[in-house]
Amino acid sequence: VSDMRVREAMYMLQDSHFDNMNMEDVAVTVGFSTRQSFYTEFNRLSGMTPREYRILRSKEADEAVEEP
Repeated sequence: VSDMRVREAMYMLQDSHFDNMNMEDVAVTVGFSTRQSFYTEFNRLSGMTPREYRILRSKEADEAVEEP
């Protein structure tokens, strides 16, 4: 179940429609009861924090837009 929640969070963190949500909002939206459990599971599955993931995906999206 945690894996599915983290995958949904990953989708939200790379979709610009959710840029206005902070990490705690994302955690609650996908079903985690605490921010700590969200961070722990996210890091276990992705090897990075949710914030690092959002920043990385944002940079990748910016680079894709810049390419001709």
